[in-house]
Amino acid sequence: MVTFNKYLQKVNTQSVDYLKQSNLKKRLIFDYNKEIITYNDDQYTVIIQVEKTSNNESYYKISALNESNLCSGNVIYWDRLKNYYMIFFQRKTEKSYFIGRIYEAKYSITYLDDFNNKIKQYGVVKSINDAIKDEDIGSTESVAELIDGDMLLYLEKTDTINNLMKRNKYIKIANRNWKIVGWDDLTYDNIISFNLVETLNFDEDTDIPYPEIDYNLANIISNIDNINTVQLNSNIDLNINTIFKDNIIEEEYLIETTNCENVDKNIIFNNTGTAKIKIIGQKTKVEKEYSIEVQEEIVSNLLLKVSGRALVKLSVPYTYIIKLINNGQEMAEEEFNNKYDITFEKDEKVKIKKVTSSEFFLIINDIGKYVIKIKAMNKENLASIEKDITIECEDLLS
Repeated sequence: MVTFNKYLQKVNTQSVDYLKQSNLKKRLIFDYNKEIITYNDDQYTVIIQVEKTSNNESYYKISALNESNLCSGNVIYWDRLKNYYMIFFQRKTEKSYFIGRIYEAKYSITYLDDFNNKIKQYGVVKSINDAIKDEDIGSTESVAELIDGDMLLYLEKTDTINNLMKRNKYIKIANRNWKIVGWDDLTYDNIISFNLVETLNFDEDTDIPYPEIDYNLANIISNIDNINTVQLNSNIDLNINTIFKDNIIEEEYLIETTNCENVDKNIIFNNTGTAKIKIIGQKTKVEKEYSIEVQEEIVSNLLLKVSGRALVKLSVPYTYIIKLINNGQEMAEEEFNNKYDITFEKDEKVKIKKVTSSEFFLIINDIGKYVIKIKAMNKENLASIEKDITIECEDLLS
């Protein structure tokens, strides 16, 4: 009986999907709202309707067959209106066909790629007070609203978009000069929004060279950061990364151990006493050393580990992950989120948006070094664990 019920459920589900697709195919032939769009030099028939949000704001809803392969961030050309539009808020819960919103991409932006070829993209421009939101699914605030600026420029997240973020400080839109003061690549799927301030000064040369690499600024991070004590015969996967400014540097590592064993970047603490681990980056030549006490008895050794950038760009959002470590073992994310509340003590120039107990966004709106105190409080016994992290903020083009 259970198997038959599952079969009926599968048939019913397939029938619903089939009916939805069949209905859309009929509408693409007869519906008054059918339109022709062009994407990647291919033409598609779609349905475009005027809809309203729960706040009574109008927008265009687009419906298309899955064969169109549309997704958030894509810029389409509306053939009848002869204008470009960008897709936002793809409804991922709808699997039968594609549904999203489109906003007019009135302005084209030109910048240079790594080979000094000109890249042209169409983007959506809004005032900071009219940031694009999806109130119907509860998205009431974008990260961009935590950053200074007069206008927002939305562009598709392409392979070359990093060049605009890292090499250009000024752009020209509608014959007006704008300075990039920050960006948000977290809020929207496949879309980056740039915070802009109008300026009279303008650097016509958009090819601003990358800064020379100085690997002395690189830093090695691993899963044994901030671990002081572990239990005998425990093991920890190192998960090593070398961070240089905002980037992960790909390199091999030399690992030297004393009083413990390294097996394919997994440290086995098989002797009591002090275990020493030294990690050396083969490309950057950066070194990091650890000393960890190995004990026979289980000792409660709770500590917070924060993963994220120690050096950040001015007015750019970054994601940080908080983990609770007990005797070298990481508490499961779901358990941590259920058991602990996180609070922050910080400078007012540091903006933090908490996602869960284990994840938060951070934006710093002034250059300098900042100490942030993170406190995790157990909801049951009110016991707390604290950790200070220091983050340095530099200019966008440093």
